Amino acid sequence: MFMRSILHFFEMPSVNERAKFLFITSRDVAKFQWGTKARAVAVACVYLAAREFKKDLRLVDLAVRLSADLND
Repeated sequence: MFMRSILHFFEMPSVNERAKFLFITSRDVAKFQWGTKARAVAVACVYLAAREFKKDLRLVDLAVRLSADLND
């Protein structure tokens, strides 16, 4: 849900499946649970998937969005 909300915010729903795959793979390897670390990994997965799809997305924009979500 968190990744989907980020992708919706940046108007990139087509990246969802790839970002989700990257996140699940990362979670399975690193064995982490949902929390601050997972949010940071989710944002990284969104960024990687967006780059693979050649979408225009800056890390600073994702960082601002992550910061806003953490403060809510």
